Amino acid sequence: MADHALAEAIARTIHAALPEDAALSAADVRGLLAPTPDPSLGDLAFPCFRLAKALRRAPPQIAAELAARLSADALIAEANVAGAYVNVRLAVGGAAALVLPALAGVRPADPPPPQRERIMIEFSQPNTHKAFHVGHLRNLCLGDALVRLLRADGYPVIAANYFGDVGAHIAKCLWWYLDRLTDEERQPPASGRGEWLGELYTRAHVQLEQWEERAAAGDHAAAAALAAAKARTTELLRALEARDPTLIAIWEQTRQWSLADFSEIYRWCGVTFDHLFYESEVDEEGLRLVDEHLARGVFIESEGAVGVINEEVKHMPFFMLRKKDGTSLYSTKDLALARLKFEQLRSTARSTSSTSARATTSATSSSP
Repeated sequence: MADHALAEAIARTIHAALPEDAALSAADVRGLLAPTPDPSLGDLAFPCFRLAKALRRAPPQIAAELAARLSADALIAEANVAGAYVNVRLAVGGAAALVLPALAGVRPADPPPPQRERIMIEFSQPNTHKAFHVGHLRNLCLGDALVRLLRADGYPVIAANYFGDVGAHIAKCLWWYLDRLTDEERQPPASGRGEWLGELYTRAHVQLEQWEERAAAGDHAAAAALAAAKARTTELLRALEARDPTLIAIWEQTRQWSLADFSEIYRWCGVTFDHLFYESEVDEEGLRLVDEHLARGVFIESEGAVGVINEEVKHMPFFMLRKKDGTSLYSTKDLALARLKFEQLRSTARSTSSTSARATTSATSSSP
């Protein structure tokens, strides 16, 4: 049974920490182990009364010495003393590694044969200048699980991340940062700067929504403010795509605040990536590909926008790849990203997405 294997492993650890003259076997220690009466004390309790005669010391003293020798390891997170008892709190990861395989019916086996096909799992995909929330964490867990499962099955897997570091959301956040904050308010906190940027984005989003609602109700001042804000965010987006030096310097600084926060989250979650992609790598190339395929007649123009016709999508047969103001969309960048992946990682790699890709992440978002 899984719980027996865990108890025996804990017993062996405790037995190894006992003095040589303790006169107890690992089986004896296993027989004495029992759940603590109060979970706040720990998970398992080991009484030291039987050791008093052999060690010629009081049980509380023996318990204190034993707890000091039980340093944290893969199975024991901490050991503390309650009178003559040593209370042990289990390390969740180590305990789960012993218990869960047996519960799932998994038995040790030879490693699977290596697979020739390489697979890319692209996951996490957070946007800079926005908050990293629980929806992103769900995506992170799903993607990392797929990577680990496929590797355990013998596949060479490329764990990839694709950061949304350009786009309309950046312009919206920078609009608030540059135009709506005073010089004093523009000073970021000492830590959590990426989270602070996300709060600025949310404030900008809420303000625009409020103006839009009031404008729809006939508020001319709100309509004017909304129009000015939209014009300004479009101006910022175009300046970013044109690589305006002054704005790019601000973008680079604020972008790094978000990336630093993301790195800390990944470290805390124990998730690593083999390759990092950024939207800023592919936005210019995506627009170039749109021009190229428009000239070749593959794409078409419709009311100033550029895209393709897909009659299979009845509710929206025109799939937009460039907006009528000349700026890009996610789909624009995805054109260049697909090419970049195969150029950098060779055509033998098959790219796939975790079941919680960008659309699913958005669907699980609790914030805009």
